[in-house]
Amino acid sequence: VPADGSRHMTLDFKEAEALEPCLALLAARAPQLIKNGQVVWLNADVLPGPNTRHSPVRVPAHRFLPLGRRICPFALLSLGWRLSPIGAEEAYTERDAALMERLCLDHGVSGDKIVFAAAVRFAELAPQPLISLLHRVPHSELLLWTGTGEMPVRTSTTSHLTTAMVS
Repeated sequence: VPADGSRHMTLDFKEAEALEPCLALLAARAPQLIKNGQVVWLNADVLPGPNTRHSPVRVPAHRFLPLGRRICPFALLSLGWRLSPIGAEEAYTERDAALMERLCLDHGVSGDKIVFAAAVRFAELAPQPLISLLHRVPHSELLLWTGTGEMPVRTSTTSHLTTAMVS
């Protein structure tokens, strides 16, 4: 990707053990990426979320955030909640939003360096906690995603979320 010079990168970490070696490789390419104007996103599900509230995350925030910021300070952060597609149809909660806000404050991450990644199917159940998070972490953004094999996002879902976000 750095040699190509025209594409941006997202690294989606699923295991904590992969952090340091991958970040070190990325840091070695930082001068070329920056020279090319290529944006790098570091993504991990750093908090338990819908259907996994009592399960540990594979990439804990206390490892991901300090390593990412120290080794690759040029990268932007994408923070999400670990979830399970199987189980009760839980929604994101105000507690989820408060814990994510606390992580940003504790690690000195400003909103212009962060996007919160949330699953559409859980966000549509109760968008207000995610909207509150965006207000509490100024300049942050929200990325709503669907998983491989999930049904396409319905027009009614898009309308519902758009109305909630602009209200």
